[in-house]
Order: sequence, then structure tokens, then C-alpha cells
Amino acid sequence: MTWFDNLKITSKLLVAVLLLCGNAGVMGTVALGHMEQIRLATNEVTTSWLPGIHYISDANSNISDFHIAEQQLVSSGDASRKAESEQRLRAEQEKVERNLTQYEATLQLEEDRRLFQDIRVRWTDYLAEHEKVVALAREKDSQGALLSARERRQQGFEALSLKLDELVAFNARSGKEATQRAEAAHEAMRNSILAMCVFSSFLFVVIGLVLSRSISRPLGDAVAVADRIAEGDLTVRIDVRREDEVGLLLTALERMVRKLAQVIGEVREGASALASASSQVSSSSQSLSQGTSEQASSVEETTSSLEQMTASIGQNRSHGRQMEEMAVQGAKDAEEGGRAVKQTVEAMGSIAEKISIIEEIAYQTNLLALNAAIEAARAGEHGKGFAVVATEVRKLAERSRTAAKEISGLATSSVGVATRSGQLLEALVPSIRKTADLVQEVVAASAEQTSGVAQMNKAMQHVEQVTQRNASASEELASTAEEVSSQAQALRELVSFFHVEEASERGWRPASRPPPTGYPGGRAPSAAHGLKAAAAGLGSLAPATQVPLPAVHPDEDREFKRF
Repeated sequence: MTWFDNLKITSKLLVAVLLLCGNAGVMGTVALGHMEQIRLATNEVTTSWLPGIHYISDANSNISDFHIAEQQLVSSGDASRKAESEQRLRAEQEKVERNLTQYEATLQLEEDRRLFQDIRVRWTDYLAEHEKVVALAREKDSQGALLSARERRQQGFEALSLKLDELVAFNARSGKEATQRAEAAHEAMRNSILAMCVFSSFLFVVIGLVLSRSISRPLGDAVAVADRIAEGDLTVRIDVRREDEVGLLLTALERMVRKLAQVIGEVREGASALASASSQVSSSSQSLSQGTSEQASSVEETTSSLEQMTASIGQNRSHGRQMEEMAVQGAKDAEEGGRAVKQTVEAMGSIAEKISIIEEIAYQTNLLALNAAIEAARAGEHGKGFAVVATEVRKLAERSRTAAKEISGLATSSVGVATRSGQLLEALVPSIRKTADLVQEVVAASAEQTSGVAQMNKAMQHVEQVTQRNASASEELASTAEEVSSQAQALRELVSFFHVEEASERGWRPASRPPPTGYPGGRAPSAAHGLKAAAAGLGSLAPATQVPLPAVHPDEDREFKRF
């Protein structure tokens, strides 16, 4: 039954359900047929024969009462009793007619109809004889005719009673036959149901055996394969010869075994690579930690130098401010000196003018002394004293003139020197002012340098903090690398639980991954990149310590050298 094995489980169950439903349908049809026969027989008994017996029995009883009332009417001599008997006769006659009419509605068989028509005729004849008897009973002189009529009426009553009894017996017999037919239908239905139950049980057993054999056997094979996989044996081979859901399950198990073997092989290689990468990362992180410690020391020294530079710049700024004040004061003093030199030049000019006057006076005095000497010489002996005085006066005048010339020369020279000094002072004032401006610029530059050095100091402090965090992160990274290495070793031990065939025997090789692009030579920048990738794959196997690395701004990367 290969075609049945290839059917889907749903189709198999549907076939089984259809067979069971067909069997149930046949059983139900047979049961319904027999039940319909039972219903018809029972309905015949309850709607025809039992009511017929009831109506005919009541009619027979009513006819008997009618006959008794007739006898009372004939034998009674009291008029009131006769009237009562006549009223009773009419009531009983109505009852008989009503029962016969009701019975007529239950007629089904021809024999029943024939018997009923015979009773109708006899009842009519009986009523005719009854009318004759009643009429003769009212005549006083017709006793002989009355007796004859009563005899005929009695014969008719007896014949009618016999027909009624015959009709009751016919209804009883027909009801019994209907009951027997119902019992026969019930017996046939019971036998049919028993036979169908036996056949259904056999069909259930056959369908159950076929379905269980079709499902349980391949499921047992699948369980055996799963047990071997659970024991770590991935060399199992599955021969699938079915196309139902169980066959699909076995096919999926075969693919799973192949894929598991491939994955286990790649995991082994990945675990080895991860262990190697974690060792490299551990070594690199230790070197990085040492370099970071040295960098932290250098940063501390640089910070100390910057603090000293800040103090020196502050001192230079203070000195610059003092120089600025002195330059401003020097410019003011130079301006005052220039004005004083101008006043000196003016005073020297006045002195030179006065000295020229003295020189002219000395010249006039010399002339006067010469004239006096001439006059003294003319005077002779009397003028000798005056001549001596004149000579002395002339000498004094000559000396005064000479001194005046010297003073005039000195004054002229002093005026030139003072003028030159004034010119130099006038030229010095802009230089002093420019010096003051330069000193102000130096002070401003010192202030900017102070701010810049403060920022540099703050940046170096931040660099120092980053360096310390990097050192701590390097240590944690080294610890994490060691932990990852141990987990990689544990992973290799776990993977060694599975037994797989060699790649050449299985017909597949682990897919070679292309080297990462974007780097010289197609290599990653460091072993940490491989560690992160491997750690992402191990996230579901073993908990790993996550090391929060500090975020470094790109501008900070340019402020210090990477180690």
C-alpha cells in the first residue's frame, strides 16, 4: 500500500472518517427503515385498531342500552316512564350513530369496511323493526303482532351483536398482527444493528491498525533518529521513502542532521579562532594597559608643566601691566620733558640775547676805555691814574667780552643741544606710546594665553580621566578576553560531545567567509573586531561580562597620540 503511505495524514484520517461515516450512514439508513416500519405498525394500532375496538365496544354497549330502553318502553304502562324511555332511546341512538361515524373514520382494510357496512345495514334493519315494535306497543289491541315484531327485533339485535363482536374480534386480530409486525421490525432492526456494530468494530480495528502502522512505525524511526542525535551522533543516515507528513518530518530531520553537522564543524573552527583571538586580545589589552599607564604619567607631567606655564604667563601678564603703566608714565614724562626743553630753548635764546647785550656793552666799555686811555695819554702826568683805570677797565671789558662770547657760544651750543633733545623727545614720545600699545597687546595676549592654557589644562585633565578610564577598560578587556578564552574552551568541550563525519565523507565543507573589506590586505584592524563578532555568537551559550568602554569624542582623538 505504497499509495496509502504516501497520502497525507489528513487524507488518511479523511478516508477513515469517510469510511466510518459511510458505515454509520448505512447503519442509520437500515435503522431508520426498521423504525419506520415500527412507527407505521404502532401508528396503525394506535390510530386504527385500538380506537376501532373502543368505538365498536361503545357502540355495542349503546345498542344494548338502546335495547333495554326499548323493552322498558314496551313493557311500561306509565306515560311518564314511556316518555323517559323514549328520551333515553333517542340519546342512546345518537351515541350509537356517533360511535359508528367515528369508527368509519378509522377504516383501512376492505374486510373491515365490509364488516362495517354489514353492521350499518343490520343497524338500519334493527331500527326499522324498533319503529314497528314501538308503533304496535302504542296500539292496545295488537298483542299478537307485537310479539311477532319483538321476536324479529330480538333476532336482529342478536345478529347485530354478533356482527359487532365479530368486528371487535377483527380489530383485535388486526391490532395483534400490527403488533407482531412491529416486533418483527424491531427484531430485524436489532439484528441489523448488531451486525453493523460487529462490522463497524471490525472496520474500526482495521482502520486503527492501518493508521497506527502507517504513522507509528515512521514516528518510531524518527524517535530513534532523535535519540541518536540526543546522544551526539550526527553520523546517522535517514532513508525516506514516504511523502506524507511523517516523511516530511524525516526529511526535515535529515536536513537538520546535515546542517547540525555543518554548524558543529564551523563552531569548532570558530571556537578555536575565538580562543586564539581572545589570547591576542588579552596580550594587546595588557600592552594597551601598560601604554595607557605610561600615557597617564606623561599626561600628569604635562598637566604640571601647564600649571607652571600658567603661573609664568600670569606673572608675565602682571609685569606687562606694570610695563604698560611705566610706558604710559614715561610717555607722559617725555611729553613734559619736551615741553621743558622747549622752555629751556626759549630761556637759552633769551640768555643769548642778554649776553649779546652784555657783549655789546663790553664792546662799548672797551671803546670807552680806549677813549679814556687816549684822553689820559693826552692829559699826561695827570691822566696816568685814569689811564691805569682805563686800562683795567679795558681789560675787564675785554674779559667780559671774551666771557660773553664764550657764554654766547655755550648758549648757542646749549640751544642746539636743547633743540636736539626736544626733537629726540618728540620722536621718543610716539615710540613710547607705541611701546605702551605693544605692552597692552602683550598683556591681552598674555590673558588669551592664560585662557588657552587653562583650557589646555582642562583638556589635559579630561585626557587624563579618559586615559585612566582607558587603562581600567584595558584591564577589564584583558579580564574579559581571558573569560572569553575559557568560555571558548568550554564551548569546544561542549561541541566535542557531537560526533560528525569528516567534511569529505559528508559531501560538504564549511563555507569560506571572505575577508572584511575596507582594510589594507583585507584584514581587520585588530583582534578585538573578531572577538566582538565571536562574543555576539556566544551570547546565548554563556553569560559574558560586558565592559562599558568610554566614548571618546573625535576632537579628543586629535589632542593626544594614540598608543
